[in-house]
Amino acid sequence: MSMWSSKLISIFLLSMMLMSSSLSGCFGSDEVSQSQEQIIGELIIFNDDGAWSWFEDERAIISDGKIIVGSIASGGMDSNRTGDVEVVTYNLFTGVVELSELHNNLEYDDHNSPALLVRQDGRYIAVYSSHMGTHPLSNTIHWRISVNPYDSTSWGPELTFVPSNNSRVSYSNLHYLQDENANQGRIYNFFRGLNNSYNPSIMISDDMGDSWETIGLLIQHSGHRPYVKYASNGSESIHFIFTEGHPRD
Repeated sequence: MSMWSSKLISIFLLSMMLMSSSLSGCFGSDEVSQSQEQIIGELIIFNDDGAWSWFEDERAIISDGKIIVGSIASGGMDSNRTGDVEVVTYNLFTGVVELSELHNNLEYDDHNSPALLVRQDGRYIAVYSSHMGTHPLSNTIHWRISVNPYDSTSWGPELTFVPSNNSRVSYSNLHYLQDENANQGRIYNFFRGLNNSYNPSIMISDDMGDSWETIGLLIQHSGHRPYVKYASNGSESIHFIFTEGHPRD
């Protein structure tokens, strides 16, 4: 078995154990409690204070021998990190974990974790925002691009884009289609909140994330909040499924 396979199996086991721990807390199952005592493989902590919600993607990617994970810090371990947008880089060969801060104290909210994408030149792009509401930057998409190809530990300056002045944005989802833009490639960011709505919306970049353009709404459902999951083949198509309302309803 290769080192990569062994590491990934360990990480899979860790996530299964975390799930078992959560189930134990919910249901008090003796069987689950017993299973969480059986540790197989190496437990790897990527971030001692990191959270995300499932409304953004990709939240974690594997690239060039590394697992790169984006998250939001609660400040529970260090109050100075409250609301920090962070990226953790885990080297699959060496086991070294490196933490990088993308934005200091953006907002204490797990809906604000960054979406990650590998550009065609090997550099990484991370896109994030506040969670709508009354935040002073609630109409602003933020992003940063790594300085060097395949290096997620050093990032260029933060850039911003306002889809419209009355937008209240959240939930970025990045997808790249090579066949678009005369085969030069196009990045899509599907986000929520164009024009003060709860609707899934679209912005695009034809220069690998250096600049953005607002396209409009993807789904319009007055009075409801569609929640979407996206998948693409990287060339010419993007598929999505969505709810007709909030998952809690």
